[in-house]
Amino acid sequence: MHRRRVLAHVGTGTVLGTVGCLSAPLPTGDSGQRSDSPESGDGTDPQIPDTRTQPCPPYETDRESVVCSHTVDPDSAAVSLELHPKRSTVADGVPETEISLTLRNDSASELTFNPYSWHIRTNTGAGWHDIQQDRAGNGTITVPAGETQTWSLVDAVTAVRDDPELEPGLYAAELTVPAPTQEDDSIACIALVRLDAAT
Repeated sequence: MHRRRVLAHVGTGTVLGTVGCLSAPLPTGDSGQRSDSPESGDGTDPQIPDTRTQPCPPYETDRESVVCSHTVDPDSAAVSLELHPKRSTVADGVPETEISLTLRNDSASELTFNPYSWHIRTNTGAGWHDIQQDRAGNGTITVPAGETQTWSLVDAVTAVRDDPELEPGLYAAELTVPAPTQEDDSIACIALVRLDAAT
């Protein structure tokens, strides 16, 4: 049953993406947060962290440049990931509403990267943990200047795991893309999405 539902989502042709990438490093810590995020902790499970309390990056990363969906202003970012919706309920291991992430390349350069190199983490109230990774995809995609590329959350998870089996919690989908203005630099784009238990 789980497998059938997953295949139905994968068959849509959408793919998961990156959330708000900039060409310059962002400061870490609470100073980069926006207070108007709708991802509050007002769901059914108070153990799931409030997105608004998360710094950028929300966990340790070896990337110097990081852009997060819950703190970035997409109108001023050279590269950003738009998340829609930012929250959903989850049943049978997959979101009941398809969650899409659209990578917007608003820079003057094309971006070429591996679209399967997702890093997925979850936080159910006890800190951030990597989800089990069963495989690592290899490939190349180019997003031209001024263009977009969209993925679904299920596509991102199944790029690294055979079966999503997503549980309620706060999820971070991270994808690294090249910095538009620095040939040898890269940016970690992180999207936060909250999944609540279906009632």
